[in-house]
Amino acid sequence: MTIAERHNFILDQLKDRGYVKVTELADALAVSLVTIRKDLKTLEARGLLFRSHGSASLRKVYINERPVDEKEALHAQEKESIAQRAVELLLPNEAIIIGSGTTSLAFARKLPTDFPLIV
Repeated sequence: MTIAERHNFILDQLKDRGYVKVTELADALAVSLVTIRKDLKTLEARGLLFRSHGSASLRKVYINERPVDEKEALHAQEKESIAQRAVELLLPNEAIIIGSGTTSLAFARKLPTDFPLIV
């Protein structure tokens, strides 16, 4: 089997299942684990999959690796509720620090512009 055929097999498995294990691919293709890891590394470099320990998937499994606009859309209603409640807890002339993250961003957007606050 050629490299291109192996790569096509891997991508077909990912399309069908969404997730593949290195050991299963090695067994199915009768090649070493090292060969599969190299194949996955090559396919990841081409932006066709995402590797994790012992496996690969079509999507990034770790949320912190997702683009901000994608993370912002995840659980948006909950973030809005948290932000609203946090704004309600503010007292005049308080000093606050706003950390990074999409929930913090929702909070910052809800801050009233006419409220006496040190940010």
